[in-house]
Amino acid sequence: MAKLITTRGLRAFNLDNQLQQQAGLEMEADTISISATLGNVVYWFTFLLFLPAILETLQLQGMTQPIEKLLNDIFVIFPNILAALLIGGAGWLLAQVIRRVVTNLLVAMGTDQLSQRLGLPQASPHQSLSRLIGTIVYVLVLIPIAIAALTALKVEAISTPAISALTEVMTTLPQIFTAGFILVIAYFIGRFLSELTGQFLAGIGFDNLLQWLGISEPTDAPPAPSDSDASLSVSTPQPSAIAGLIVWVAVMLFAAVAATDLLALPSLTVIVQDFIVLLGRVLGGLAVWIVGVYLANWSYRLAWIIHDIFQESLKVFPHSAFGDLKSVTL
Repeated sequence: MAKLITTRGLRAFNLDNQLQQQAGLEMEADTISISATLGNVVYWFTFLLFLPAILETLQLQGMTQPIEKLLNDIFVIFPNILAALLIGGAGWLLAQVIRRVVTNLLVAMGTDQLSQRLGLPQASPHQSLSRLIGTIVYVLVLIPIAIAALTALKVEAISTPAISALTEVMTTLPQIFTAGFILVIAYFIGRFLSELTGQFLAGIGFDNLLQWLGISEPTDAPPAPSDSDASLSVSTPQPSAIAGLIVWVAVMLFAAVAATDLLALPSLTVIVQDFIVLLGRVLGGLAVWIVGVYLANWSYRLAWIIHDIFQESLKVFPHSAFGDLKSVTL
């Protein structure tokens, strides 16, 4: 009867649908509802209340005493459990309302359009910037509520380590947000410097680097692709775009060093610093290689010029001293 009353009463208040809407979940057909779960809890709790009388009637005193002790402990802690559940439930509903208010306010302010104009990636409407900020606010509201609920529970073995962990999270949140802010600012600065570098290098003809080095010959404008191979064409990144990407990566790496140092993560800071040093060595080696290829091609052209001069000299003075250089020229 208790289970039936509980289940029917909760369904009359449409508890399952309201919680589903608040949490944004989709209940499957074979999923047990919240009202049915609470009805089962009430059923077994009622059965547990009658269990000592059943065992005493069966004259099983050895099993009666542990059950009575368990019930006494439950009755002692039950007000604390109820208070913790009420605080947690009310706080969860409050956090949901605050998240919706913040998300809708940011959508009305055009935050998602701003993120699109800034070029931020957006996979779907459910991963928009407004929803992300709303979720962050939701978590920030839930953390102190969880601390209050665990404090009301008054179970030292559970509440003490949990409260300590949540308190540490709350303490480190300012550093986390500051580090995130540094990375976000570095992202936009890196993109600006990347585009500026790419446009500057493209303007001075840096995209002709391969022709400068003599690796590839200059070609005329490529023919327009036909409809058959238009879908197969893959755009090759220009040297100016690659240089801009390197600038953007360098800015983000330096920002990552500052962020990890702010978060007091020395091991991660050392890893990022070593990666920066490695990147600098790679770029230095690449610069040496470019200069070497340029000098090698220049020497190659110079050798051919000297060869042509000797050939012309042999034609003009076939019986002179230049004739001795014939073997060398060949």
